[in-house]
Amino acid sequence: MDAFANQGPSGREGVLADSIPKEKIEKCDALLVRAVEIFADEVSNLEALTPEAVQSLASRIRDDEHWAPRQQFLVEVDQCLTAFEESIWSQARRQYFERFMVRSFVHLFPADSRNPQGKGLLSRRILPGFFTAIEMMVGKEFFEKCQTACKRIVHERQEDEGGPVPWSELRHDNKAHLVIDDALVVVSRHFTDLDMRLDWLTDLINSNLAPWEDYSFEGQTFANWEASRVNVKNMLRCLYWSFKVRLAKPEGSTWFDGRYGAEARETMDALLATLYSDENHN
Repeated sequence: MDAFANQGPSGREGVLADSIPKEKIEKCDALLVRAVEIFADEVSNLEALTPEAVQSLASRIRDDEHWAPRQQFLVEVDQCLTAFEESIWSQARRQYFERFMVRSFVHLFPADSRNPQGKGLLSRRILPGFFTAIEMMVGKEFFEKCQTACKRIVHERQEDEGGPVPWSELRHDNKAHLVIDDALVVVSRHFTDLDMRLDWLTDLINSNLAPWEDYSFEGQTFANWEASRVNVKNMLRCLYWSFKVRLAKPEGSTWFDGRYGAEARETMDALLATLYSDENHN
């Protein structure tokens, strides 16, 4: 039975509206008001307010690409969409656990003002599917604990330094990266069959790609883009590269065993051996 069946004309729409971000509703409201204002101004200039005249006006608004009010409205729509894209990216950048984890492969994304060395091998459109997979592998409760821990670390740094701390400094925070290490060790348990897990992860990412419009600043190249197994494997190599470097040293193995145990190290060693078996990290 449809759960919305008895909610009246505003039932389904009301439930869906409740899930829309406030800032998006405000921008849509502003555009709606502007559209009504333009239409009202044009209606007021009609010689006779007849159905035929109103229909003719509506057709002109729809079809005349050179009509000045239409062009101005499209400019305002474009400004609104750009502002919303920026707000989405800004909000994503406040998700500290996710951002600390992405740090290790951010250079695979297309270059922008904050990432001038970007290689353009991977789109940010992967992020929803990627973090869905991480949450599935570590569990919702552990995922939320990691998010809370990273937020607390950032807030403590801000309190200690009396204000916002540049990301260029935050990104190297040892406590935060220890949280990421903990999560990646849990994730490593799910990669006993690397090929099978790569297929699963690639499919999950591509089934949950963010709309291109959310990251349109990456360029038209990524409008119809999908991640490949090679893309996903390169991303994993970046994620686990620090473990490969540390566990190559005796003190690294001692540290790992002390924090996670010998069994977890065997699992990690097996993953690293298969993950880097056919290609050097770059």
